[in-house]
Amino acid sequence: YTYKLLAPTGRAAKVLSQYVEGESAHTIHKAIGYGRKDKDTTGKDEEAKRELDEDIIVSDESGMIDIKLEFAKLKKLTNEYSRLVFIGDSSQIPSVGAGNFLKNCVDSNVFPVTVLDQVFRQKEGGILDIATMTRKGEKFIADDFMGEKLYGKDTLLHSVDQKHIEKGVIHYYEKLLKNYAPEDIMVLTYTKKGTLGTHSLNRKIQNIVNPPSSSLKERKYGEDCTFRVGDYVMNTVNTYEIRDIEGKLLDIMNGESGKIVDIVTEKDIEDVIKNEKYDAKIGYGHLIGVYIQFDEGIVAIPFEMLGNLIHAWVLTIHKSQGGNTKAGILVVDKSHKFNLNANIIYTGVTRCKERLVILCQAESLNFALRKFENMSRRTFLEELLINESKNYNE
Repeated sequence: YTYKLLAPTGRAAKVLSQYVEGESAHTIHKAIGYGRKDKDTTGKDEEAKRELDEDIIVSDESGMIDIKLEFAKLKKLTNEYSRLVFIGDSSQIPSVGAGNFLKNCVDSNVFPVTVLDQVFRQKEGGILDIATMTRKGEKFIADDFMGEKLYGKDTLLHSVDQKHIEKGVIHYYEKLLKNYAPEDIMVLTYTKKGTLGTHSLNRKIQNIVNPPSSSLKERKYGEDCTFRVGDYVMNTVNTYEIRDIEGKLLDIMNGESGKIVDIVTEKDIEDVIKNEKYDAKIGYGHLIGVYIQFDEGIVAIPFEMLGNLIHAWVLTIHKSQGGNTKAGILVVDKSHKFNLNANIIYTGVTRCKERLVILCQAESLNFALRKFENMSRRTFLEELLINESKNYNE
């Protein structure tokens, strides 16, 4: 059989590629040309002509797929005998876009469904045990607990006053740096803003792992963001047909991460032309912008597109979905108390493979575990599937 491995984001596709050694997974957007326009014979824009004709189409992290994206994917199927396989975790937060595709398909009872509900290694404690209890909304710490508590060999919960959370993030990040590279540590928080938001914490982490230096080029963006050579960044917008340093056109998808390897300005171009010098990293300097080493190659992001980039040491829990990390620090603070729920906590916990630090107030964590995401979306997909199945069987 021929087959295609798909995922809704660049991070999820990268993880899937790691699990299926020797095979490449693609984002759904890239595979079907979603949002991309090609020129027809008259020069007008038309929908990209990309089709799915494989025998088996596997879609991972299907809980993140909204109904618009899935509809666009189904329209690209050209093999009437294609088998569709959807893999996902219904306990994670649902798609940001319209609908709750995976849950509607499962609840309709129209399709054969296999549920993996036995945790073979739960007795080891740690991440797996915490994840299972979180998924069920079960408390695993007393409301009035203060201090540190170890779960298994890989999870540490530290309950502290709110004023100590920020310092705690830095403390544990520096401890994890002794065993992990910065790209293998993920700090997860609920929001972008405030002292415990991604913007502020990323600046703190940047000063630790890649501080200012006269030898490192940098480019300021906005009032409080500076991109510097050596920074770990993520692309947040599907970017089609952007050139790499060899002049080839690449598609860089939302969620793909990489490291800044150079920053080229107009002055650098002038110096290259004037001195006729060649730099292996930037070719002959034909592109101005921030040069990022992605998996596909080194791409120059123009300065006017820097709004598409974020630093990737600290991410919101929503933005982390679909990815994973060797070590993670999960922030559960009372300032986010009324926004958090068990599904969000579960999503954060399950990003971590080897080490997890939960930095929290115990009462705020337990408050979140008592709530579950409202999975109801008024798309009528479940009802439509049930009715169509009845009509088909009749």
